[in-house]
This record gives sequence, C-alpha cells and structure tokens, in this order.
Amino acid sequence: MLFFLPKEIEKKVTFCPGSIKIKDGMKLTDKEMEIFKKTKADSEKALKSRFE
Repeated sequence: MLFFLPKEIEKKVTFCPGSIKIKDGMKLTDKEMEIFKKTKADSEKALKSRFE
C-alpha cells in the first residue's frame, strides 16, 4: 500500500510496521499532533481492512 503523509508532519514522522510514529527527538505542535493522530488512525484502519 502507498501512503502519503501530510506535508506538515512528513519530516517529523516515520513508518513502522502497521502504523506511523514520531521520529526520536521531534516535537509536534498542537496542530501537528492533531494531524498526526488522524493520519495514524487512518493508516491503521486502512492496513487492518487490507488484511481482513
């Protein structure tokens, strides 16, 4: 599967098996954290439905 990260967080997060995570040492603003949480939930949902 191919995922696109929002440009606000693309340099601060990385993919890990089944999800995304914040890179070590990176800090997210409140707005970026909101985007991260939504993107993480969407990617996990997509991966879960892909393998059901």
